[in-house]
Amino acid sequence: MRKQDQLSALIASLSKSEKRYFKLQASLHSGDKTFTHLFDELAKGSNYEPDKLSKKLKISKPLLGHAKKYLEKVVLSSLRLYEQDNNLMIWLIL
Repeated sequence: MRKQDQLSALIASLSKSEKRYFKLQASLHSGDKTFTHLFDELAKGSNYEPDKLSKKLKISKPLLGHAKKYLEKVVLSSLRLYEQDNNLMIWLIL
């Protein structure tokens, strides 16, 4: 599976609460939010097709490539934090 396909598959496999947690984490980031728009498109079920996505998001292909790399980094980081928070809540309940 190509890296682009892996990112689309990863986002498609996220649960509703994981996607919500990502959105909350992403809202804390300052600056350009291109990666969140890309996340929204991939969450809708769109495949990572640079030509179509660059036109839809109105950004250049190189910037889209950077947004994809950053999105992958932020999604994986968000998943780690999500799991840590869930484990902490379990320990607090016990």
